[in-house]
Amino acid sequence: MWDSIGMDQLLMSKDVDTTKNVILYMLGKMWLFAEGKKKLMKLMFLLEYYNISSGKLSTKQFLGNDFYIYNYGVFSKDIMRSISTLIDQGKIQDGFPLINIDSSKSSLEKRVKDKVDAILDKFGKFSGYQLEVSTLKMLGIEPHEKKKYFGQDIPQILNQTKVAE
Repeated sequence: MWDSIGMDQLLMSKDVDTTKNVILYMLGKMWLFAEGKKKLMKLMFLLEYYNISSGKLSTKQFLGNDFYIYNYGVFSKDIMRSISTLIDQGKIQDGFPLINIDSSKSSLEKRVKDKVDAILDKFGKFSGYQLEVSTLKMLGIEPHEKKKYFGQDIPQILNQTKVAE
């Protein structure tokens, strides 16, 4: 059985599980400040690309989820798929706010938990709209310019705007 599964698939499934656990952990930790998918998406982007030490975006991804510019700023099909799966599994109650209804504890590596906690401490009380605007500006994009970047992936934008370390 293991012969037919490539290493990339094994690593990818670990990343998906980590992503789902991060989502559950974030929602559990934010509780009243959770809002909806838009805010969660922006926080997951910050987890992926924001360097806490420097206060800047990094070209190195943290979990490996791909992001690009979409209608409301940064967006990831990977994250949306994980959210939808968690809703289908009955672990998240869909709506506004999104609610973690899974009673089990999310297991996260210490380095992941520490970064999630730092992102939530710094950005967790901002609204989805505030995070939309601030993440675009971190990318060197004014909100009224986002249509110009529509569909472009984040590494491409980081290379164009030279805002990342």
